[in-house]
Order: sequence, then structure tokens, then C-alpha cells
Amino acid sequence: MRLSSRRAWIVLLVTVIALPLVGLAPVEPAGAAVTTFTDPTVLGPNSIILGPDGNMWFTNAGNSSIGQITVAGTRVITNFADPSIAHPDSIAVDIDGNLWFTNEANNSIGEITVDGTVSNFVDPTISNPTGIVAGSDGNMWFTNAGNSSIGQITTDGSGTVTKFTAPGISYPQGITAGSDGALWFTNAGNGSIGRISTDGIVGIASDSRISYPTSITQGPDNAFWFTNAGNSSIGRMTAGGVVTTFTAASVSAPRGIAVGGDGALWFTNAGNSSIGRITTGGTITNFTAPSISAPIGIAAGPDGAMWFTNSSSSTIGRLTVQPPGVPSPVGAAPSGNGGALVGWGAPPANGTPITGYVIRPFLAGVPQPVRTFNSANRLQVVKGLQNGKSYQFTVAAQNAGGTGQPSVKTDPIIVGSPGRATNVTAVKTAAGSLKVSFGPSPPNGATVTSYTVSCTSSNGGVAKSKVGSASPITVTGLTTGKTYTCTVKGTNSRGAGPPSLPSAPVTA
Repeated sequence: MRLSSRRAWIVLLVTVIALPLVGLAPVEPAGAAVTTFTDPTVLGPNSIILGPDGNMWFTNAGNSSIGQITVAGTRVITNFADPSIAHPDSIAVDIDGNLWFTNEANNSIGEITVDGTVSNFVDPTISNPTGIVAGSDGNMWFTNAGNSSIGQITTDGSGTVTKFTAPGISYPQGITAGSDGALWFTNAGNGSIGRISTDGIVGIASDSRISYPTSITQGPDNAFWFTNAGNSSIGRMTAGGVVTTFTAASVSAPRGIAVGGDGALWFTNAGNSSIGRITTGGTITNFTAPSISAPIGIAAGPDGAMWFTNSSSSTIGRLTVQPPGVPSPVGAAPSGNGGALVGWGAPPANGTPITGYVIRPFLAGVPQPVRTFNSANRLQVVKGLQNGKSYQFTVAAQNAGGTGQPSVKTDPIIVGSPGRATNVTAVKTAAGSLKVSFGPSPPNGATVTSYTVSCTSSNGGVAKSKVGSASPITVTGLTTGKTYTCTVKGTNSRGAGPPSLPSAPVTA
């Protein structure tokens, strides 16, 4: 096999801006469904990835084979063995839809097609290869932990290997492709993060809080997220070198890390046999189950689940998260021109923090496009509605498990009508007569022309209403000696608004 050699020079030393260590308490309890799958051929599984065939592929370090588990229907495990496979570590997909893996025990790089055909590539510069990933140049890039270098191997069938060295590369482990076209890798030997361009230019970012980093991936925020196995924390580094680390009591010797379909980062805690989740804002949630056993690799599946390897129990795990429960109660009130203020009670989070809410307006009973609010605030203004029209609303909550079921519809409101009057009080002025005072209703873009005061009895008194132009309004003809509460409702050119909260009870 032809070996081409190039010398890679460090031309950029990334300046790291040190930020304080962020300590965040885990969010408990964890509501997740965990299922594990086993087969006699699964032994010491390590890395796992979504394959080009829509199934999950993994490395069996314990028996030197490659495994596949089907995602749809019955979970079927298929094992692929070959004499050239020797303690495989990481696995990745190339641009042609083939899978490549690192063989730590025999210092080689393997390739396997989805039908199980195995090829092996050996080169003197390959030494204890660990991580592997497809680069933007169409080649596969891998880390050589044994000789502290980065390798490149062509995917054209020749298996031509190129080795890149630099003083800052030290026992590299994980590697990922960045959106900038470069490869980013973890240096477990000196606690740093490296970057190598496809033409071999290397940069190293060091920070005192980076401790034995293992896996790395680019998050949806374009920063690079990595696991610090040495100090049990999750690291984040921007492309410019700004490092932040996050820790919690539940983070213990983290190993694998991957982006989930929910936009968060998911990681394995090998130290306490659990699965962690961290949002790009740094909120950590932990998921435990008796069947999780020293997990190592993790990847998002096409089914919305997170798949992981249990190295101690030699099983493949699948984790799904419950969506939130139903918000209740829900209510709405007009708010400004073409707006409605919608509020609701907190639904059950079901173990994962609520990340947002979906509100659906109904115009005269007909469903309208939803409005999504990426906020846990349970009071939101829905804009762009038609003034003078009747609307109802439903609310559904979102978390890592998806969108929950919608609430019941709110009572109808007229958009653009006055808001609720406030501070309603009722005082007896004579037998059967109450003076009702109140704060003015928000006009919502059209002048309030009248107020309707309605007084109802809880113990048999006759109900009465009175229309006036301003506070106070006196209601007469009530039943003497009976107990009443009163509400106020404003009206403008667009219609009548919702009634106020009731006054305190008073005897007429």
C-alpha cells in the first residue's frame, strides 16, 4: 500500500477565553422509557451510529465484530465477523454509504458495506486508532492514539493513508467534522481540543478545565460539545476558542455525546450507568434505569429515540422520553389590536424540562395555523388575529419527548374587544341596591363605549344587570338580604369583552 507523508505545522494557537465553571443541578425526576436488546453475538459494544440503511450499527470490541440492529418493527440483531476485525472502536459512514471503523488491536482501518462485505487497510502509520469520521474532502479521518497523530484514508478503494503530526496532538480520541470544513478532535493526553484542516493545518485549544476529553460533536448552536471523562463535566467550545464547562451531580465519567432530534446534546455516563441530556443553554437532565450498564456510545435514531451501547451488560439500549401532559386550566382575553393573551396552568413535565408551548387559535371553530413559543412562560400574547372575530385557543406543551396533547379550548373571546376590568368592588347603598366600582377596561384599540355590571346571588336572590358609561354603576332591584357577587364587562365597537373577576360577596 502506498504511503504518502506530509508534515502538518501548528500555524494557529487558539486563544482560549476562560469562563467560570458552570455548576447546574440536574433536573429530576427523569421520565423516560428504556428498552434493551441482547443477542449472543453482542459483546462489549462500544460505538454506535445510524447507518445508511436506516438501522443502527455498532462495534463489538469484546468479540471483534460489527453489529447491526434494525430500527423498524421487531429489533433484529445481525453480526458481521471477519478475521481482520480486531477490537473495533469507532464507526462512521462515508459519503458513499459505506461504514468505516477503527481496529485498535491490529492497527488498521476497516470498511464494511451494508450487506456485510468487509475490507481492511493496514499502514505503518496507523497506531491504536480510536475515533473516525467522514471529512468534507470525501475521505475518512481518524485519530491515532498510539502515536499521537491524525490520519486520513481515501475511500476510493486504494486505502491511501496520510499521517499528520503536530506538537499539540496528544493521545487523540474522538473526532468530528465541523461546518467550517475542518476536523475537530479531543486530545485526552493533554486536555485540549484540536482542529485540523483538510490540508493538514493544525490548531490546538487548551484550557485547565478540559480533562481527558473523549467524544466530540458539533451542536446545533455551531459550538463543539465534548465529554470530559477526567473531571466528569460536559464541555462546550466555540470555533473561536471560548470554553465553558457544565457539571452536575449526575454527570459521571461521560464518554459518548451526540445531537438528538430535539436539538439537545445527549451523552453517556459510564461512571454511574445513566444517560444525560444537556440543552445548548446548559440545563442538564439525567435518565436512569436498571438496564443501563456502563454506557459508552450514543446516537440518535430515525425513530426519534436515542440508541446507546451498554458495555458492561453487552446490550444495545433505546431511550425515549415522554412528551408533557396537558396544560390546565386555560384561558384567554383580548390584548391590543388583533391580539389575545392566553394563559394556562403548568402541565406535568414527565421528567424532561418543558422547552416551549404550541398555541392553536380557532376562528369561529375553524382551526388556524399554530403559534410556537420557545419559552416556558405560561402567559403568551398571540398576535395577527382579526378584530371583532370570535376566537378560542388550545395549548400543548413541548419537551425532549415532543409535543404533548392539546388542552381543551378556551371560552370564546372577541378579539379587539375591551380587556377585563379590574379591582371590582360592590358596596351596599340601600336595601336591594349595590354600588359597583371598577378600574377601566383596556380599550384594545377602540374606545370603550359602555360597561355592563352583572350581579348574581349564591343563595336565591334575583340576578340583575345595569349598563353605564363609567365607574361606579349602581345596580338596583336586588333581593334584600341575599348575598351577591358582581362582574363588569366592557364594550367597544368590536364587541363585548370578557367579564372581570367577581367582586367579594356582599349582602344586598
